[in-house]
Amino acid sequence: MKQIIVIAFFILGFQCGFAQIQKHAPDNNTSTVTISPETRARKQAAHAQIELQLNETQTNQWEKAALAHFQANQNIQIQLKGSTTPDERKRLRREIENNNQMFKTTVKSFLNAEQQVNFEKMARKQKGKKSKKRDF
Repeated sequence: MKQIIVIAFFILGFQCGFAQIQKHAPDNNTSTVTISPETRARKQAAHAQIELQLNETQTNQWEKAALAHFQANQNIQIQLKGSTTPDERKRLRREIENNNQMFKTTVKSFLNAEQQVNFEKMARKQKGKKSKKRDF
């Protein structure tokens, strides 16, 4: 009887050890891959071409606008990671918002009315996805 109890405790202890093993990637983002602004702009332009039925000229304009947008925001994101004061972070976030608004304005300038409506739907859909990620 004593041996059965010792074996049961041994098995229980062994299983508790496995329960503590981390089964997912660590929280430090060393395993994430950064995509270049050029690649992101190309992918976004291809996605917009499908979603908004853009012609070749519009696709090229979208890619140029997206590239400028991503490059500007990339520099600000780097500064944001190194910033320490709340005022500086607020200022950098405002710059990102301004860049985002400039991108939307640039894109809307070469879209027709139907494409603009679809663009707004696409933006709302994307915003909904982001808010769902934030909610736990």
